Amino acid sequence: MILYHFTREQFLPAITEHGLLPRVGEDTESVLSLGTPVVWLTSDGAKPRWWQRDDDCRLVVKVGGKHLVHWRSWMAKARTVVMTPTGITCGPDVLAVCRDDQPSVWPLTDSWYVYFDTIPPARIRRVEHGIAQAAVA
Repeated sequence: MILYHFTREQFLPAITEHGLLPRVGEDTESVLSLGTPVVWLTSDGAKPRWWQRDDDCRLVVKVGGKHLVHWRSWMAKARTVVMTPTGITCGPDVLAVCRDDQPSVWPLTDSWYVYFDTIPPARIRRVEHGIAQAAVA
C-alpha cells in the first residue's frame, strides 16, 4: 500500500540512515496514539492543513503487513488508558471526541494509519520537498 508521511527536511539524514522510527508525539498526537510509539501515515497525499512549515517534505512509503493499522479501527478496539488534561481516556473515547467535538477533523481521520514498527529506508519510495497546500496525485 502506498501511504504518505510528512516531516521536516532536518530529519531526512536520520530517516535515510535509520528509517521511520515509531515515536510518541507531543500534545494532541500523544493522545491520538494513546501514548504508544507509532509512525503516522496517511492515504491522503495532500499537505495536511495543520502542517504550517515551509521546510516540509512528503515521503512516499510502501508498507503493509501486520504492523500497519487503520487508525480508526485501532482506536475502536484500543483499551489502553491514558491520562489527559481533561481526565482519563481510552481509544473509543478518543474516537468520540474526534467525531463529536471536532467535526472538521473527523473526515480526515478516515485517511490516517499507524505503523507499529520501524519503516526501513528501502520502503521509502520517494522524498518530495516543498509540498504545496493543494492535493497532489
